[in-house]
Amino acid sequence: MRRRFFWVLGFALVIFSISYAFLFWQLALTFQNHFCFGFILCLPFVFILAHFIVMFLDLDVESDSNKSVILFFQKSLQSAAYFSMPVLSLLVSLFVMRIGIFAALFLIRPDLIEVLFSVPATLALFSLTVLLVGIGAWIARRGLKVRSVQLFYPGLNPDLNGINLVQISDLHMGATIHADYVKKVVDQVNALQSDFIVLTGDIGDGDPKSHSESLRELSFLKTRGNTQPSIFYVTGNHEYYWGGADWIEAIRKCGITPLLNSNQIITRGSARLGIAGVTDSEPDPKKAFEGLADINFRILLAHQPGIAEKAAALGFDLQLSGHTHGGQFFPWTLVIRKIHRFHLGLFQLGKMKIYVNAGTGSWGPPIRLGTRPEITHLFIRALKESD
Repeated sequence: MRRRFFWVLGFALVIFSISYAFLFWQLALTFQNHFCFGFILCLPFVFILAHFIVMFLDLDVESDSNKSVILFFQKSLQSAAYFSMPVLSLLVSLFVMRIGIFAALFLIRPDLIEVLFSVPATLALFSLTVLLVGIGAWIARRGLKVRSVQLFYPGLNPDLNGINLVQISDLHMGATIHADYVKKVVDQVNALQSDFIVLTGDIGDGDPKSHSESLRELSFLKTRGNTQPSIFYVTGNHEYYWGGADWIEAIRKCGITPLLNSNQIITRGSARLGIAGVTDSEPDPKKAFEGLADINFRILLAHQPGIAEKAAALGFDLQLSGHTHGGQFFPWTLVIRKIHRFHLGLFQLGKMKIYVNAGTGSWGPPIRLGTRPEITHLFIRALKESD
């Protein structure tokens, strides 16, 4: 998984380099002293790269006499990097839009082109970027959206009609998601009094020992009957960046059942419900399906939605996933649609339904622009013939 980390970092560096060259060119069109602005613009790239390197090194400061200084440096660098990510993304997007407007004006009103690339117009784009980042931060912190989703199935066993689950995904407990936010999530989930709660990966970032308070809050999750097992978890890619086994054990200690290419069969009256889960590292949906062939209804928990075709072929009725965050903030909300076939919300693949959660927390910058943090409340209902 660390190898995957380096691939992600390498890809990010390529994107950052292209973005920097583009922004530098745009500044050169406006400012005579564009090299000075280019140097200032270089700082966000340095912040982001340095943060990734420090995060990967995971410096141990427990025995360091300068622990407070090192922690202050890490948090300051982290804040600077997280602020830089959406700023750069939005700046590139706005400058690309300006080029589109330029192309239109070139044919219609060429006299306005000089105004478009003037100093005031360029500074206005910078100001708009800062404003949008501020709005995005407010949206991310103002509260979670509980999304109610009705799922209708023909021929559903009557004893399963009305079964409901709450899905938490991509909570990302860590740098910006602390115990107070986790408590807010847990209180809202518990208030829904669901039959089952499922956690579909990327629940934490960093060493789980550093997030004991957040994990303690997570342990207060409870279902309507509070019977065990009724709360299930599958790993995401981020847990494996920091020691997947440690995260699995930490979440198990919260009273939550990990499904590691395995399943749990629950009896409800005359019906049997199968809840299966695959690990993000070496997922094996075929192994997770073992013993479910004669089950009335089969649910697969899989962090990454891309496994859906294999799940549908095996005979699962519902797949619950996360991972995409819906893009989290513009322009990635558009990019994600090109990367993932199942990017956000409800989809149908053959007889199987897929729901992709927008993320209960946020990764990196605590910014939401075009999406909102989400708790999903899913209801399984029988489809009547008249429907």
